[in-house]
Amino acid sequence: MTQDVDITLTSKPAQPMVGDNTIEASVSGVDGTPITDAEVAAMFYMPAIPAMKMPEMKNTVTLKHQKDGRYVGTGQVTMAGQWDVTVIVKRGGKEVGSKKFPVYAR
Repeated sequence: MTQDVDITLTSKPAQPMVGDNTIEASVSGVDGTPITDAEVAAMFYMPAIPAMKMPEMKNTVTLKHQKDGRYVGTGQVTMAGQWDVTVIVKRGGKEVGSKKFPVYAR
């Protein structure tokens, strides 16, 4: 899929920790213009670790537009360790872009 958007991801605290975290994605067109009318979600995923009898974990955080293409939401990180966070951007119900970020939670 061609990307029609540029996506960055940050959190507060800068390194997420177990519990509530503020998740922020900035979304702009390839020309740098902020996208202000999208549906944005951050999907947290950690694969199962059978040796530790740990199932895979998933959590989706809906991000709401604040201003200038910045989308913010509060999400729960349920365990310390390596997560893959995929930010998905939709416009008019159609996915226009996504980007995966490795995130280490403490």
